[in-house]
Amino acid sequence: QILLNASLDGVELEEAFFQSAPIGDLATIKLGKFRSGFGFFNAQHSPEWDFADAPLAHYTLLGDHGLEDLGAQLVL
Repeated sequence: QILLNASLDGVELEEAFFQSAPIGDLATIKLGKFRSGFGFFNAQHSPEWDFADAPLAHYTLLGDHGLEDLGAQLVL
């Protein structure tokens, strides 16, 4: 999956990741640049939720972009 953000300033890569099919009906692996599945709000993009809906602690600790970087994630 690839998600790009285009504006007058140019094009920015938001997410680009590969997610495996379920491995033995137990887990999937996600590799690339993506928003971590940490908490409820971090996996969602800010246009999908209103700032007023986000807990103040989440916004204060993680900022408006949350946990978003290169990495790997194992989802059970």
